[in-house]
Amino acid sequence: MPEAITNVLTILVVFVLVGGVLFLFIGGYQTVAHEKNPVNIRLDQIKKATPIESRIVRGGLPPDMEGMSLAEREELLQAPRKAELLPFVTKYVSRTAVLHRLDEDLKKARSNWRASELLIGSGFLMFLVMIVTMLITKKPVFSAFVGMATLSLPFMYVRRIVARWHARFNEQLPDTLTLMSNGLKAGYSFLQAVELVGRESLPPICDEFRRISHEISVGVAVEASVEAFGERVNSMDVDLLVTAVLIQREVGGALAEILDTIAEVIRERLRIQGEIRTLTTQGRVTGFGLAMLPIGLGVVIHLITNMLGKPPHPEDQYMYPLIHTPIGQKVMMAAGFLQFMGFMIIRKIVNIEY
Repeated sequence: MPEAITNVLTILVVFVLVGGVLFLFIGGYQTVAHEKNPVNIRLDQIKKATPIESRIVRGGLPPDMEGMSLAEREELLQAPRKAELLPFVTKYVSRTAVLHRLDEDLKKARSNWRASELLIGSGFLMFLVMIVTMLITKKPVFSAFVGMATLSLPFMYVRRIVARWHARFNEQLPDTLTLMSNGLKAGYSFLQAVELVGRESLPPICDEFRRISHEISVGVAVEASVEAFGERVNSMDVDLLVTAVLIQREVGGALAEILDTIAEVIRERLRIQGEIRTLTTQGRVTGFGLAMLPIGLGVVIHLITNMLGKPPHPEDQYMYPLIHTPIGQKVMMAAGFLQFMGFMIIRKIVNIEY
């Protein structure tokens, strides 16, 4: 790579680093020193009169809210941060449904990040990694690929945490419905049964039921709170619960018996899911093994050839044409793409929807 291009890339790296630090400094300053307009000040005065706000002023956060993320406490307690990080940027990138859904996922992941902040930070990280990789490898296509892979890492991490959150929630749901049913049979009201679940259950399901309880306590309609609960969790099993509660609130009926029936249905679904997961384990392991086989084989061949003795010229090494020649690099890229496609196809086959 010409020296002029290397100098330009070095300048870009310095520019990105300085710009990133400057943006974070400005954003942090605006978060702390942001001045609210008169409308927001008046709204804050109204909010301070609510029962929950009074509890916060007197004794800090209630004990049952200690496990909630900052974003959940903001929405529930109506005590938001003074400002967004980089609000002038957030204003233009946070108006899409995709980022709204990402915000919900970040709440489930117990993260204090906003979706717009995660997007901005991931963009800076991608740009920086791409330029550094370009300086090291001198390969624009490979650098772009590494940058795109880096951009996806934070979102993949959030999706993994949310998937684990959903798995734990669905596992706890049958016992939770049984607990609610027993409470209703013992003479509890619906709100008391919800509070019972919030006290006796474990995270993450207790957090959601505490939220329902607090929303109803501050005047939110039961139907609206339950519907919002279903939208947040976005689960087929929870939709059954929400539908049952809404119908019972509308026309009446034995809610305890309905909850028992739903709990049995969910337990049966979980049992079938476990059987399917067991039957498809071999396919998942096969897909992972086939994807890693070329990489492992290449490493073994490289080690064996080095153990037998290095040739006098680097061009005579066994793996040299594959790694250092343009044709070999194109073959590796094509093979990597085909391996990735094969891995995804195998995952699609063994990922049975139920």
